[in-house]
Amino acid sequence: MSRVSLCVVALVVVAQASPAIERLTATALARASSNVRTFVEIDVERWSDESESDQLAATFRRSGVEAALQELTRRPSAGQVRSISGLPRTIRYALESRLTSGSRYFLLLVDPFSSQDFFQGTTNGGADLAAIAIWLGKIGEGEGQITAFSQIGIDAFGAVTVDVREPIIVLPTVNRVR
Repeated sequence: MSRVSLCVVALVVVAQASPAIERLTATALARASSNVRTFVEIDVERWSDESESDQLAATFRRSGVEAALQELTRRPSAGQVRSISGLPRTIRYALESRLTSGSRYFLLLVDPFSSQDFFQGTTNGGADLAAIAIWLGKIGEGEGQITAFSQIGIDAFGAVTVDVREPIIVLPTVNRVR
């Protein structure tokens, strides 16, 4: 094998392994039963840009939830969510907001899964796209929750929002991995 071939192979291997720009760990509890829990790892490999946010919001307004779901499933990966006892899921949209206090808010839209998928590793049909909302303090500790796609909407300013009143999964502890 020539040196050129080896360089091309090395470049392909490097290109396939996207390092996480943000790595979080969390404890997840099923809202229906706090005895059901698992450990979660979240790797964000890229943040969605403003044009992606605008396009998603426009699709929501113009064509509704189902069209937005279709658009999100066609997007490239923005990272991955893994539960120890469940199946890995692809993050399709990753938004970060930094507050002047040093706190941060993340909104992650993730490929469909059910609570059963997440905690038991089984595949259950009829799962819905999920939204993960995370609030981190300036020292990298916080909390979050996972809600169904039906809880996602658009606010008066055209931003993607999540109704956080009825999560299916609660993340009582979220930590940034440095």
